[in-house]
Amino acid sequence: MSAIDPKQAEQEELVAEWLRATPGFFERYADLFNEIRIRYPHEDRAISLQERQMIVL
Repeated sequence: MSAIDPKQAEQEELVAEWLRATPGFFERYADLFNEIRIRYPHEDRAISLQERQMIVL
């Protein structure tokens, strides 16, 4: 993971806390699962959030 500045890290932590406190968010915005792309852990390609969750499971 690349280094980020402290302000960005703080903002990201606030987002993470909000998501934890708002479990129904992704149920109400399920289409985001198809839009969010994250780096595949073993390669430099992007994958969907759903695919990443399947890898974790």
